[in-house]
Amino acid sequence: MSDMSRPWDRPAAELAGTSESVTVVADPDGRPRWVVGPDGPAGALPVAADRPVSDILRSDTVLPLLADGLPGVVVVDDEGRAVGVIPVEVLRDLLVAANESDPAFSGVLDGTVDVTLVGGARPADAIRVRCGVCQTVNELGEFPEPGQPCAGGGHPLRPEWQ
Repeated sequence: MSDMSRPWDRPAAELAGTSESVTVVADPDGRPRWVVGPDGPAGALPVAADRPVSDILRSDTVLPLLADGLPGVVVVDDEGRAVGVIPVEVLRDLLVAANESDPAFSGVLDGTVDVTLVGGARPADAIRVRCGVCQTVNELGEFPEPGQPCAGGGHPLRPEWQ
């Protein structure tokens, strides 16, 4: 059983929930494709429900993505379906608390990661986005920038989530 005074030792599923600042966009099977945060869309970073949050906080992959603007991580079940979100604000607070009180975390915030966590992350995989104007499915290597032309032609792409 995890120590309640050390929430970073708890499994990700115990800290996952809904978020007013992060919306998960999932495929029909419930697998996350991307997230939409206050700064717009970003790649979905799935994390296994049983993974300790401390692994996320020590990750050389996750922390830079969060520092670049990823609004949080998506917690997924064994089949890859989204079960909740851990927003960046929660992760930031846990990281600061862990760094202050747990000797195992000393040096995690050694200047290589900006704990203010701002910017704009991009997904690794190609995504499919349906245009809300013409219903054409656009296959993209990254999230659409404002004014990006639609594959249907003649107008800017307007992703369905807008």
